[in-house]
Amino acid sequence: MYSSKPSKYLAHELPFRLESLVATDSPEGSEGDWYRYVIVQGANHITGVRCGGENEVKSIVREMVDRLNERREGKARPKAKTVQSAAKSNAAAAASQTAT
Repeated sequence: MYSSKPSKYLAHELPFRLESLVATDSPEGSEGDWYRYVIVQGANHITGVRCGGENEVKSIVREMVDRLNERREGKARPKAKTVQSAAKSNAAAAASQTAT
């Protein structure tokens, strides 16, 4: 039987995304327009509040999502690329030494 809940093993493969952004009451002692946001990645949820105009907050939160996804992609990259790069550098160095 299949579950509609994302598997914890696949959550790291899903990108982060902004699920919601809604106006909310300002925290006690604060003024201005406040927005509550929810960022999701599979079963993971990040909830927060920001002060500012709707477009400003949306832009800030989207930048946060972009940075989270960049970090996620960095962790998902295969380590073999580093080994391949080192092998190419070593081959290039060896070729330049034999050419002289």
